[in-house]
Amino acid sequence: MSTRDIQLSEFSKYLNYFISLISVGFVGLLCYSVQFYLYPTQALSVFSIGLMVILSSLVVGIFIGFLFGIPRTNFNKELKPNNIDTSNQSDEYPIYQPNTNLEQISDWLTKILVGIGLTQLNKIPQNVENLANYFSQGLGDTPSSKSFTFALLTYFFVTGFISGYLGTRLFLAFALRTVDTYTSNLKDKIEEVDNKFKTQAERDAKALSRVSEILSGALELKEIQQEQLDQIVSSASDTTKINIWYQAHETRRLSFQLDKIKSEAKLSGEEDGKYRISRTVPVFRALVNSINNQTQPEIRERYHAELGYALKDQKYPNFKESIRELDQAIEIRDQKLFFAEDKKEIYPWYEFNKSICLISIDNSEHSNEEQENLRNQILRNLEFSLANERMKNNILADSLICNWLSSNFKNSNSLDLLKNYSKVEEFIKNELWKKE
Repeated sequence: MSTRDIQLSEFSKYLNYFISLISVGFVGLLCYSVQFYLYPTQALSVFSIGLMVILSSLVVGIFIGFLFGIPRTNFNKELKPNNIDTSNQSDEYPIYQPNTNLEQISDWLTKILVGIGLTQLNKIPQNVENLANYFSQGLGDTPSSKSFTFALLTYFFVTGFISGYLGTRLFLAFALRTVDTYTSNLKDKIEEVDNKFKTQAERDAKALSRVSEILSGALELKEIQQEQLDQIVSSASDTTKINIWYQAHETRRLSFQLDKIKSEAKLSGEEDGKYRISRTVPVFRALVNSINNQTQPEIRERYHAELGYALKDQKYPNFKESIRELDQAIEIRDQKLFFAEDKKEIYPWYEFNKSICLISIDNSEHSNEEQENLRNQILRNLEFSLANERMKNNILADSLICNWLSSNFKNSNSLDLLKNYSKVEEFIKNELWKKE
């Protein structure tokens, strides 16, 4: 049995004992009041006054028993926290103890009561007799009223004293101990949470610092240890991971745009945008490796997609790995849309970039069967992309895709291969050939 069950069992026994003693007294009062049955009004008056006498005597007894039963706080144990470094503090370490005013009052009152009782011991019988005479007038003022009143006062005072003392000793000490234990545990939990926050803050700061070094170029690519970076990023909080993703995303996006502008303007510089994009690859890869069961689908999709973009656009592209990452992003996106109530229009950016990767690895080194398979994959992704009207301009502006389409579909006879790709065929006729 648990401590709580034991306490409940003891309380049940104590309550039964207390009710039994009071019931005996009430039965005695009821029997005493029956002698006035011929006078109902007087019988009710006697019973009411007797009830108040019982309750008064019981309350006084319980109160005095409570005073005598209040437990004392033990301050012998060392209260200084073990986990606080006091080497630089004075010897007078401030210890905060529970308020013991009630114990001191109890101690004073019990001493006063005992002292008064001892000094007035010879007068106590007379005072009790006077009290019994006073209350007996309200209990019918019969020859037996005085004796019965004395019995009521004595019985219920002793019952109240014993009940108050036992109840205080049995349950108050346990309640106070429970509160102290709860307070101590709460303090430990607060310190534990505080330490966790501090530790997490240190991990987040370390992750942000390392990522900033990589993206800014303070740490060379050859100096980056991917496994170590994975551990640092994985230990960061989800909020910090989103922050890292945003920094790497902006670096990749701005570098891609800068490289495009420099290419169009035929400018040269110390470092091109593709090299800067290369720095984002280990960061995105660390984010992908940090994915766990608690990571939301939207976040997982972003991580895989950004890694796929960076692998495609870096200084030395890895198109095959980029395709794998984009396939992961597509799979997550399609799963979300399958279970979503609101079916939104898909913007096929993943398929557009995947087409570029597939075209980039399409070369004469492949067998005819492999080339056929690659061509069908490219056409499927372009067909899906062209289902969105906004993608036409992007495809038309991409020289790699346009050159591939032009080289593979030069005339009307070659369009026979596009019987399953009507949107690609329409795009070639209406957009690409007109442009040429």
